[in-house]
Amino acid sequence: MLPMSKHMLLHLVRHAPFSSPITALFASLPPSGPLAFLPFLCLELAIEHQSQTVLDSGELRGLLNTLNPKLDDYSKNMLLHGITRCVYLLDNEASACTYEDIKLVASFLDDPDIGIKIQTLHALKAFTGIWKFRIRIQEFFPKVLEMVASIWDHDLHAAGLRLLNGLPLSDHTFPLVKKLMPAFMEILQMGNTLCQVQVLKFLGTLAQKEALLFDIMNCQVHPDFLHLFQPSRPGNLLFELLVFVERLCEGRLTPQYQSVSWQYNESSLHEVLFGDDSRLADRLLSLIIHPEEEVQIQAFVSGILQLPPYTFWLPSQYRPKYRIVPLNGLL
Repeated sequence: MLPMSKHMLLHLVRHAPFSSPITALFASLPPSGPLAFLPFLCLELAIEHQSQTVLDSGELRGLLNTLNPKLDDYSKNMLLHGITRCVYLLDNEASACTYEDIKLVASFLDDPDIGIKIQTLHALKAFTGIWKFRIRIQEFFPKVLEMVASIWDHDLHAAGLRLLNGLPLSDHTFPLVKKLMPAFMEILQMGNTLCQVQVLKFLGTLAQKEALLFDIMNCQVHPDFLHLFQPSRPGNLLFELLVFVERLCEGRLTPQYQSVSWQYNESSLHEVLFGDDSRLADRLLSLIIHPEEEVQIQAFVSGILQLPPYTFWLPSQYRPKYRIVPLNGLL
C-alpha cells in the first residue's frame, strides 16, 4: 500500500460522511503508517471547521427571524441577548444585516419591561461597532435620551449612556439635551459608579459644544456636589470627573464665552465649581497626591486651569500641542 500524503488525507477527511472533522480524520487513517503529521492535521482541520462554523452558522439570522413582539418576556430577553452576542462574535453575519433588522431590534425600546429595554440597548450598542449602522441607529438617539432621563434604573442608565456615548451628537438634538440636562446631572450625583462614569463621558462631550455650555454651567446641583471629588472614590470616576472639569474650564475661558455676561443660579454647577466661595481648589489639591498617576496628572491640569492673567505653558506631556492656559496673578 502506497503511503498516504497529507493532502490526500485532507481530501478524504473533507469529503467523509462525518459531522466532526476529527472523527473523520481518524476514520480515514490507514491501518498502519507514519503519523508524524497527525497533530498538524488536527490543528488545521479544527481551525478550518471553526472558520466555516463562524462564517456559515446562520445563527444571527435565525435569532432575528425568531424575534417577535408577541413572544413572552423571557423569550424576548434571551433572543436579544443572543443577538447581542452574535453581533460581537460573528462579524460577517452582523455586517450582512439590514436596516429592517435594526428597526426590528430598536422596536423593543418601547417594550414595557425594563429588562427587555436594557437588552435592546445592549444589542443596539453592539450594532454601532459596524460603521454602516451608526447613522441608522442615530435615529433613535432622542428616544434613548428620553428613556435614560425618565426611567430611574441604574442598569438602564448605564446601558443607555454607553449607547449614547458611541453615537455622534447632532445639532438637532441640542434642544432636547438642554431640556433633559437636570436629569443627567441627577444621575451624576445619585447614580452608582458605572452610571456616573458613563454620564461624565456624556457630559464631557456636551461640554465641548459651545451651544450647550451655559446650560451645563447653570444646571442646579446639590450643595454637597464637591463630595464627588473625595480621594476615596474609584480612580476611573475621579479621572472622568476631572476631564469634565477641564473641559468646562476650557469652554468658559474662550473669548466667545467670555464675551457674554452670563447670569447663573445661586446653586448652579458654575457657582459650586468656579464661584467666589468654591472649594474646588482644595479638592483638586488633595487629588494631586492620589495613588493613581492618571488622576494626579488630570488633577494638576484641572488645577492649573483654575488660575487666570499671566500666560503659562503646561508641560508638554500634560497638554495637547500648543495649548496655552491663562493664569491668575498668583505667580
